[in-house]
Amino acid sequence: MKEEIEELSLFEYYPTYPRITGNPVQSMCNDLNEFIDFIITNNGINHCFTSHNSYVWSKKNTKEVKHFDKPSKIVLERVFYDFDSKKNMEQCLIDITKMVMFSEKFKIDYSISFSANKGFHFYHHFSPRIINYSADKDDEERLKEYYNGIFYAIHNKLKLKTLDFICQPIRLCRIINTVNPKTGMYCTSLPPDKILEWGIDDVVEYAKKNSGNHKVFIKRFHDVNYTFGRFITFFNIKRLPRSALNEFIKITKTTSGSSGGEENDSRNIINLDNVKFAKTKKKVKNDVFVKYLQKFGFRPCIINDLQTKNPAHTTRIEVVIILRDKFDFTPEEINEFWEELAEHFGYIDIDNHKTRWIQINDIFNRKHYRPHTCLKLLSTRSTLTGRSLCIGKTCPHFETLKRRLRKK
Repeated sequence: MKEEIEELSLFEYYPTYPRITGNPVQSMCNDLNEFIDFIITNNGINHCFTSHNSYVWSKKNTKEVKHFDKPSKIVLERVFYDFDSKKNMEQCLIDITKMVMFSEKFKIDYSISFSANKGFHFYHHFSPRIINYSADKDDEERLKEYYNGIFYAIHNKLKLKTLDFICQPIRLCRIINTVNPKTGMYCTSLPPDKILEWGIDDVVEYAKKNSGNHKVFIKRFHDVNYTFGRFITFFNIKRLPRSALNEFIKITKTTSGSSGGEENDSRNIINLDNVKFAKTKKKVKNDVFVKYLQKFGFRPCIINDLQTKNPAHTTRIEVVIILRDKFDFTPEEINEFWEELAEHFGYIDIDNHKTRWIQINDIFNRKHYRPHTCLKLLSTRSTLTGRSLCIGKTCPHFETLKRRLRKK
């Protein structure tokens, strides 16, 4: 079997459309020209994310597709793994080395990129196959559970310590060779033949020297029959419900994934002049339900975001933490509270009862989670508008936050 390191252009690496892009506000790119326009418009200013696979939509005019709609089918040609550690990037590199050795042993096509922050992205590549997704609820659950099973099996087999367990088939990832606006560094494709020899300093140096280099490297074994289905069959991957994966994460006490109220060090370098503050919801200023929320002591930015159609994940975590720690709510009571919010404000995921219940239990059981700092909320963007969750000078905590930033 012929082996080679294939060099692709950036646009050869993302060959099929339509696909989702995000900055982080999500939108649809129907073809290569729209994809290029998205990068030109956002690169260096906003984050540039894209779905790691392309889609097939049941709607004829994909311009009508909203970012929260789901594709009817997925063109499955790769699986995306995210490795991240705020404190120990060397451990990320060790985990990437394990992934490379595993892929070489079993001759699975792969590519690696430096994430432009605190870790790496790793991809397994397969011969493309169109797989049913949201056209049937069973198809969607099946693919999600196979993804869970892959991450569980890979983590267990290789004893990985920094693998992020957000393993959704429709997850977005940073577009290779675009800038992370928080760090000013490029997400850089790394040559597979060097990664086993390099240390962290070598990786960072290479990323700096090759900023804007549009080459993307894939290690190819040229097995045209190596599909996603063959991968899960060969390694005997079992379907794994998300609830079971969450139990595994708690048991292993993995360092990957969200850390609740912990601050990301990269968030400390913030210029308030460049922050787009959230717009306050004046039209519901006298809403009785808003006054009800104020009784719980939620900060103004959280109450403001709760009035949007799709509150940020950070906001959702905050609600669970406050209700759990200050008011002794049970998961059942929090779920009932959230469904009241969803109905009153018309959340776009109002019917996602199962997913909401799983997420509430997951957050509730993470006892180390604490309310987010104002700095964290300032750095977090709204899912819909792309603006900061912070509402700026209208918040009574804002002057304290400004003084803290000046000290930095």
